[in-house]
Amino acid sequence: MFAIVESDDGLTVIELQPGETCEEAATRNRAQLADSEPYLTYESACEAMMEIDLEDEEDEASAP
Repeated sequence: MFAIVESDDGLTVIELQPGETCEEAATRNRAQLADSEPYLTYESACEAMMEIDLEDEEDEASAP
């Protein structure tokens, strides 16, 4: 399982340890949880991360 987190370096995908929640993984990596949903595959997490990144860019472009 994988989670999407945000650190000083930006968004990244991290692997969850067995039995670990997304929140626990974010804390372990000293990052903020960007999406509370866990992903079964690295590829699906990367796709979701790209969508989040695009949404953030669109929000920034539309800001006054």
